[in-house]
Amino acid sequence: MLRLVTLVGFFAYVPGVWLAVADAVWAVAVVNTVVYCAVAAASFAPAVPFRWKLVMIIAGTWIVGTVLLFSVGVLGAAYVWLVAAIVFAAIFGDSRGVASVIGVTAAMLLVYAWAIARGVQSFGATPELILVNGASLLVVSMSIALLVNLLIQRLENALRREQSLTGKLSVEVRAGEELLREVHHRVNNNMQLVLSLMNLEAPDRVPSRVRVLAAVNALLHRDRTTMSAELPEIVAAVRALLEPAPETVVIVPSPVSPEVSPRLAASTAIPFGLYLYECGQALVERGISVAFQWSVSNGEIRFRIVAVDRNGDPIPATDELRDAMATIEHSLAARMVEGPLRFPSGQEMLQELFIPLT
Repeated sequence: MLRLVTLVGFFAYVPGVWLAVADAVWAVAVVNTVVYCAVAAASFAPAVPFRWKLVMIIAGTWIVGTVLLFSVGVLGAAYVWLVAAIVFAAIFGDSRGVASVIGVTAAMLLVYAWAIARGVQSFGATPELILVNGASLLVVSMSIALLVNLLIQRLENALRREQSLTGKLSVEVRAGEELLREVHHRVNNNMQLVLSLMNLEAPDRVPSRVRVLAAVNALLHRDRTTMSAELPEIVAAVRALLEPAPETVVIVPSPVSPEVSPRLAASTAIPFGLYLYECGQALVERGISVAFQWSVSNGEIRFRIVAVDRNGDPIPATDELRDAMATIEHSLAARMVEGPLRFPSGQEMLQELFIPLT
């Protein structure tokens, strides 16, 4: 505020001082210069406390108004500066400061009216005119001060309500995060228990499917704000679970656009992970090398399984690949995929599917 007054006030200071010097009103020229220099110095001195800056700008505007009133009478800008002092006190100060400025201004106007009655040069004003104008000035100033005070109180109340709501929301968010961590921990524990029981009783693929669920679940909980996972992470997690060791079969994640790293929501990430595992397991069992390719367009991910040779170059689909994909067509994974994901109509094998983005 002080810097704004310093910059804008320069255009009022220069002509005011020039006119005061031209009319030989030296008191106005001196007071204007002293007040302007003091405000300018305070505006660029961060070490000065706020209270002293406030006192300086209120006292400076009040003194300028008082000197103008005694030096040039009611024809000058004295009333403007006196009102400005009260407004500054109402905006940046408290009710005691406003009351003090109004009280001092009323006392000064009474002294000025008494001085005119005693013969001080009045520049055409009478004591009655000063009292009437002073009363109007004080009424307008008090009205402005009350309005400003009301607006500030409403802003403070709104700010307090917002801070209280923010605090409550923060507590609820922390409680929700804690609950989510506990749920995630219990889900992992339950999955480990299921895996242990299945390893004792079931020698087929069921335990591996549970491992896929656990792996995708862990990826989803890495970003608890969106509960989503990146597609390359899901591909890497599923590839790590495939047996035998990956070096026997080439399964290469190969995005069409390397800079694209789409995210999948939980509703699509889990069925996609199961589908990918079933496909990879069928391919590994038959010694088929493939590349996983994906691209993004129109809000969907186009995911493809492409047969490749040992060097990773694409090759035409073989009977072994058709046989491998045929085993997926009636699997549990394929049935789960048909809901949140979709296969293109008319394709010979389930090698391509479209996944909606989060």
